[in-house]
Order: sequence, then C-alpha cells, then structure tokens
Amino acid sequence: MIRTLCLKILRILAGILILGVIFAIVTLGIIEIHFPGTSLNQIIFHAIYLDSSFLATYPRLIFLVLAFTTVLTYLTLKKPYLGIPLLAVAAWVLFTYQPVHVSEIKEDKPISLLRQLWLSTQTTSIYRHLAPTPTITLPQHSKNLILIFAESMEKNYTDSSFGVNLIPHLSSLAAQNTTIAGYRSINGTNWTLASQVATFCGVPLRVQLRDKLGPKTQHFLPNAICVPDLLSQAGYYTVFAGGTYLSFVGTDVFVREHHFNELWGRDELIAQHFATQNDIGLEEFGVNDSALFQFAKQKLQELAARKQPFFISLTTLDTHFPHGYVQSSCNKTYNDTRDAIKCSDKILHDFITWCQEQPFFKDTVLVVMGDHLMMTSSDIHELLGKNTRREPYNLIIAPGIPLPKHIDRLYSQMDWAPTLLDLLGLPSAHKLGLGTSLLREDKTWVEQVGPDAFEQELIKNSPQYKHLLGL
Repeated sequence: MIRTLCLKILRILAGILILGVIFAIVTLGIIEIHFPGTSLNQIIFHAIYLDSSFLATYPRLIFLVLAFTTVLTYLTLKKPYLGIPLLAVAAWVLFTYQPVHVSEIKEDKPISLLRQLWLSTQTTSIYRHLAPTPTITLPQHSKNLILIFAESMEKNYTDSSFGVNLIPHLSSLAAQNTTIAGYRSINGTNWTLASQVATFCGVPLRVQLRDKLGPKTQHFLPNAICVPDLLSQAGYYTVFAGGTYLSFVGTDVFVREHHFNELWGRDELIAQHFATQNDIGLEEFGVNDSALFQFAKQKLQELAARKQPFFISLTTLDTHFPHGYVQSSCNKTYNDTRDAIKCSDKILHDFITWCQEQPFFKDTVLVVMGDHLMMTSSDIHELLGKNTRREPYNLIIAPGIPLPKHIDRLYSQMDWAPTLLDLLGLPSAHKLGLGTSLLREDKTWVEQVGPDAFEQELIKNSPQYKHLLGL
C-alpha cells in the first residue's frame, strides 16, 4: 500500500519535472526562432513584469508553446522511444544554435539561449574590475546635458541598406558634428532598459528569476554608481522623460533609485496636459514623439531659467517594432516601419535645431544615440543590411569643446557612461562601472579581450554584481 503510494508520488513528481523541462526547451526554442538574438535576461525581465498585453500581442506564440509542450510531453511519457530522442535533439540544437542576430554580421553571432543558461551557472571575476567611484568636482563653467535615446535608430537607415536614405536630416547632422563608430552589441545592454542601465551606470542589466525582482521591488541596482547619481551630487537638476509607461519593466524604480528629480512618462504627460488621447500611438503603449518634444521644449526653458546645470534624458517611441507609429503630419510611402523612421528623422532634427537656437545651448552638450538596433520582429528586418556591420545611430554636438569628427573604437554601450561625464568636463570620471571614456586612449574592455569573451564573462554569476543589485 505505502510502496504503491510512494511510486505514484514519484511518477507524479517525475511527470512534473519532465513537463517543466519540456516547457522550458520549447519556450526557449520558439523565442529563439521568433526573436533571434534575444538575451535570457531580457526574457526573464519581461516575464517578471508580464501583463495581459503580452497574451494579446503574441497569441500565436502562446499557442505554439502549449501545443509543442503537449505533444512532446505525451511522446516522452507514452512513447519514450520517440519522445526522448526528439527532446535530446531539440536540447542539443538549442545549445549549439548560432542565431543570425539583427545587430551583427556573421563574425560575431550572439550566444544561444540554452548556452546563456549554461554560462549563467558559472562564476566570473570580471566585476572585481568595476571602476572606483569617481570624485566629481564641477568645472568653473559647467555644461548642461541633453541625452536622447532614439528608439531603434540605426546608422544603416541610409542608401546602402534601403536604396534611399531614410534619415537625411540626421545624416546631415552627423556629418557636421561628432560620431562614434565601432559598436558591439553585448548581452544585457541591447534592449531599451538594459541600454539605459549600461549608458547611465556602465554595467549590463543582468538578473535571474531567483533574484526576487519584480513589480513590488523597491530598489533597482541600489549599489551601482550611475551618471545621474554623480551629476545630482554635483548640483545638477535631473529629469527623465519618455513616451511609454514609466512602470514598464521597472523603469520607474530604476530611475527613481538613481536620483532623477523629475520622472515623466505616458500617464504623467497626459495628466499635465502635455499630451492628449490623440497623441497616443502604438496600440496605447505611449504618446508620440511630437508630444514628448513639445514637453521637452517647455521643460528645457524652465530648466534654463533655474540658473543651475541640468541633465535631461528623453526616450522616443515612434520607431518601436514591429510597425512603428507614423504621425498624421507625416506622409506614408511604404506602409511599414520605414515611414516611421522617415517621420522620426524630421521630428528629431526639428527638435535638435530648436535646441541649437536657444540661448542655453552654448553651455550644453547634446547626445543622440539609438538605444539598440531594430529587433528581428520588425516588419523591415529583412531589409536591413546583410553585408555591412549594423550600428546604432549616434551624434554628439558640443559647442566650444574640441572634438574629432569621427571616433573609431571597439566599444559597448557601457562605454557611453564615462564618455558622457568626460564630455561635461569631469576628467576624474573617465571610467565608470566597466565603461571607459571613448575620448581617452585607455582601452575599452571590448578592445582588451574581444567582444565574444567579454560577453560570455558578463553572462556568468558574480557576487560583485549581486552586490550592485542589493542582494
């Protein structure tokens, strides 16, 4: 009797374990096929903050996961001579699979999801090399900073990729000012919030399910030292604004943790009448970029009147995958994301030109950067350059600061953090986190060890990174 009961319990537990393993393999496989190059951390983060909108957006993926899980579980339990070999082959393919990433040409393909999972069980010492906290002393003539994260904006939206330059205005600005080349897409830095973490703090965004982060979390990298922390301590007034919900994947917790004086998102812009229901696009996801920049113009005038150095970070939205959002003031030519890119090019250019015309601009550094490369689920993915290295667009306009027109280095998104501080004339801050200022001769981590080795180390566990998370 007891023996029979124990056997039943063991069978149930074995069945649950098999179901869990199959579900994990099927889910990773379908995500790898549908979103090649996706990082494990990106999946975990979105799973932590999962809401009903995901079910509405990707019903086919949900169906495929459930269908394949059911079939494989049935075969493994009822016909193991079929199910087990199929499961073994699927696991091996996932482990060795080299996806074609949207961000890189053939020589640096990203790491498969199953291999990322394997690497995350190992330990690294790379975070022992985090730069010491710099001492910030404002120069006599301090500079303001305007930072624009341009959603999925790439240098490659030009003649070579599309047969026509989709960003003629931004291309012209880049030709007249400073740009940086040599970007490498690194796991944990190549989606919006991860890019912002890397840009602000000089570290990737890494998290595991057991780290107990989620919608109720009150802290987000509390022990990381980031650009807004240092600027706030130095007397800057700091503002963070974007078109989407502030609460999306915990953005509000992160920016509040790191000393932004004001936080503005979709709901705040609407509540304070900077945007209306007519300005909402991308299936209610956020307000359009024209509304964001209209707010930014008023806010910048307020900040300039404070007679205090300021830092404002703006995140655009109109070019978000899969289709982008084309405002009514723009013409539609292609009926896909190319229309949104062309529209965003003009809107960004008009805002930058407005900034250049303001009295405060002579004491201001303006930086524009694509937050990451266009995702594989975009409707223009197949049109993106296949024989050229893809890089996010970037632009530095720094009146009165002698800079070369082109900087060509191997670098990652993390190197922007100390570069921003260096642009503001804060020489003691030429390193931050794992980042190195691209205005200095010191080698970046990508230059020292190569992008592949660097990326693999960052995926591994680290007690030093756990400390940054406050765990």
